[in-house]
Amino acid sequence: MSGSGFDNSRIGCRILGSFFARSRPIADGARPCETCIVQWLKIAFLLALAGEVSAESAPQRETLMDQIERAVVLPRGAKPLSSYGQNYAFIGNGQVKAVYFIPEPLLTENSGCVHGDLKPCSKDEIRRMVSENARRRAAYASAGERRWLADQRELPIIADGGCNQITIRYDIAANRVLSVACNGRG
Repeated sequence: MSGSGFDNSRIGCRILGSFFARSRPIADGARPCETCIVQWLKIAFLLALAGEVSAESAPQRETLMDQIERAVVLPRGAKPLSSYGQNYAFIGNGQVKAVYFIPEPLLTENSGCVHGDLKPCSKDEIRRMVSENARRRAAYASAGERRWLADQRELPIIADGGCNQITIRYDIAANRVLSVACNGRG
């Protein structure tokens, strides 16, 4: 207690809320607020782990990408790593998801297009396809390029595709690849 009649040793616990406060004596001799702060630090660590994107700096992400690329063995049927755009994102629980993706070819107004019935596409359809192709190509890493995405929902995904897309799950604390697989075939 300070001279003001206020218990300063418990102010931190009061600020953090009654969830962290302890009213009973602690066997190891620690003051109640010290235990409160230790509990708060554990929870803060877990919250930081859940929101890893803000907790990791660009150099740490670069190091993590290097670790993953050294640890991963590409599946049979995969092309060399340099053929893939490498896209990474935290997925929570101390894990990273990586999607290695062979970028689709660049489409231009002269690329041409035919429907399933072999009827040529209209100029408007071709313009829309070229625009969508450019948007997708800009959103993901180019061949040989690495990108860290802020949200796992931004990772590329294709239906089927075989080894044109490889998905990797990596455990940061264990420093090991949990899974690596080519996308399915339709």
